[in-house]
Amino acid sequence: MSGAASKEYSFEKSLEKMLKDWDGIEFLVMPYKDSGTFIVGGIDDIQMILDEQTVKILSMCASPFVKPFEDQAFRWRKIILDLQALVDNWITCQGTWQYLGPIFGSRDIMRQMPTEGELFQTVDQTWRDVMKKTYAVPNCLEAAKDADRLQKLIEANRLLELVNKGLAQYLEVCSSWIPTHNCSILIHSFHVPLLRSLLKLDLTHPLSIFWKENYSYVMTCKPT
Repeated sequence: MSGAASKEYSFEKSLEKMLKDWDGIEFLVMPYKDSGTFIVGGIDDIQMILDEQTVKILSMCASPFVKPFEDQAFRWRKIILDLQALVDNWITCQGTWQYLGPIFGSRDIMRQMPTEGELFQTVDQTWRDVMKKTYAVPNCLEAAKDADRLQKLIEANRLLELVNKGLAQYLEVCSSWIPTHNCSILIHSFHVPLLRSLLKLDLTHPLSIFWKENYSYVMTCKPT
């Protein structure tokens, strides 16, 4: 067998193995608290396969010996790169959705930030649709071939950036308003992310926190 033929045979077998490596590999879909929807569990095994196969398929597609399998190799490259993009956007969206969920679960926040609240609700519905579909068919390769799912997550992340920007501006207003007023703010304990964000503000006067009944905090800012 010539060197070229040997290399081509190696590529053929490598493509077959890469496909076989995904047999039975599925996203771990888990219920998330009492949200009525799901989140994706640990993806270490998926990421490990992606890391290995990304290097292999990019190297293969750049080789002159790939010619007999060019169509197959380039199709596989697209699947792998799309799956990586899907995972990256998925994990980013999930983390932000989990963080913002308790904040925009507050009617008070929804009233004060109606634009961001509406954007978050749009993302929330997208998330629920994506996770419902994934729960029904958790197969990784099937997800990788679903271009609509990837685009939905990309758009969701774009909207979440706008929500985060609006939240940052809201907190900035809080930081300029709270120190100039002898005031108290009531925050329910299930709004811990907002509580933590407020605690990071650069306030002129000390901020005191008192535990109240009904699982609430009173945050008071007064000149000393």
